[in-house]
Amino acid sequence: MEKEFNLDFKIEEKVVPGSGIKIAERIYINQDHEFQWPSLKAPEDDGKGFCHALRSQAAILVDGTVVPCCLDGDGVINLGNINKTPFSEIVEGERANNLYDGFTRREAVEEMCRKCGYRQRFGV
Repeated sequence: MEKEFNLDFKIEEKVVPGSGIKIAERIYINQDHEFQWPSLKAPEDDGKGFCHALRSQAAILVDGTVVPCCLDGDGVINLGNINKTPFSEIVEGERANNLYDGFTRREAVEEMCRKCGYRQRFGV
């Protein structure tokens, strides 16, 4: 990557866990600690913790399905579809509000969230 982007530094010397560096216009490299990717097949934990889902992030899958985060690539937490419902209505819906309010209480209300290691990064 150093050669491709004509960098005058070694990436591994600049990137530290929890932060990143800009290597070109609108291109960044971020590094962080490994975590357990969410899966319905993973063991469930006590559900305590916090997530930024629907506070500072949401994702729209290629078919228009709105999910609370990009880790839900299969659309398990399907909040609605922007091809049928305006985004503002989707994120103000009952399921979205339950998820948001749950994380306000530091509690994962969705099964997928209780099986996500990323949530554990933010503590209880």
